[in-house]
Amino acid sequence: MHGAVGQDQGILLSIGEAKWNKVMDVRHLERLRHILDLLSARGIDTTHTRPACYSSVGFTPALQAAAARGEVILVDLQQLYGGA
Repeated sequence: MHGAVGQDQGILLSIGEAKWNKVMDVRHLERLRHILDLLSARGIDTTHTRPACYSSVGFTPALQAAAARGEVILVDLQQLYGGA
């Protein structure tokens, strides 16, 4: 997701991964971090980019702990459709 703040393509605000019928875990976060590293190596500013995981069935306790530390945004069906 790009936001338009003073750059031609805007600031990269978030990258994410979505899974249906699969509990997401820290491996998904690690993959997103790897993608951020690759983007950064290509000269893309990722300093404001937040990784996000979207799951229909939930997240492991380890991934929930990472979210509690502010390392990832977790979005479940309730948040997606209920706006909570």
